[in-house]
Amino acid sequence: MTTETEIRRRPDGSIDTAFYMAKGRAARSAQAEKLGRSVWKRLMQPLKTRISFQKAPESAAHSH
Repeated sequence: MTTETEIRRRPDGSIDTAFYMAKGRAARSAQAEKLGRSVWKRLMQPLKTRISFQKAPESAAHSH
């Protein structure tokens, strides 16, 4: 494959625009996912500290 400084070309010598468009979409998608995860974590953090699940007392779990 080519190095980062070389331009990828089609067999006819023109620039492989489809390759660069796909590469850009992949980079944009990865960045959007990273941002989404970051925002989600920031939104959920306050809820995690407020919501706590308490275990039922042992006596209540075994009584019928």
